[in-house]
Amino acid sequence: KSEKAGYDILVKNCVAHNGGKQRMQLIDSNGCVVNERFISPFRGTYNDNDLRHVTLYAYLKAFRFTGSPVLYLECEIHMCQSACPPQMCYWRRLSKRSVD
Repeated sequence: KSEKAGYDILVKNCVAHNGGKQRMQLIDSNGCVVNERFISPFRGTYNDNDLRHVTLYAYLKAFRFTGSPVLYLECEIHMCQSACPPQMCYWRRLSKRSVD
């Protein structure tokens, strides 16, 4: 494989928890945001000089679980050669009356 082939990253199954029983899913198994009030979709930036360096980020609204001083975030990170398959998250934004 070429050194300049480039990589992509897919973030899936993100869960916020307090280390105990309190849990909230933020990103589902398809890589789609479950509730945009808490986290934005992940976005990526690439280094033009070295396509092997990818930076991902998302905006997370500060929150905590009642009675817990800690918050843990766990996500599955999948690396793909060149580009990851596109995630079909648009369906969540469709209203019941939409035909598209």
